[in-house]
Amino acid sequence: MLTATVDENLSIWLYVKFIGDNGIEMDIPLLFDTGFSEWISLPRSFLDALGFSESTSQDVTLGDGQQIETPIHKGRILWEGQEREAPIHNLDGDPLLGMQQLEGYRITIPARVGETVTFALML
Repeated sequence: MLTATVDENLSIWLYVKFIGDNGIEMDIPLLFDTGFSEWISLPRSFLDALGFSESTSQDVTLGDGQQIETPIHKGRILWEGQEREAPIHNLDGDPLLGMQQLEGYRITIPARVGETVTFALML
């Protein structure tokens, strides 16, 4: 099970450890975004610092309706104690945790500052 806390803006940030291709490890807070249907997004500065290589690209529709082509990188993360590969979109702005990364999880969100959000794998 994964947990996060509701902050003063009623936002939910989940810290994820990224394991760079260059050996650097970084704990990066990801903003949980139910409107982001992909896995994870990071701005270019994090992708460069971790040495993640671009593997492909994809057309995506942003929240404002704008369509852009975005590079997708292969990255490694520590997820529930297990190292695994994750596709990471290169998008400006806050690092995001999307719904595809959470497929198969039950998410409990008490919408109150300071409360604990749980992400539990459904069996």
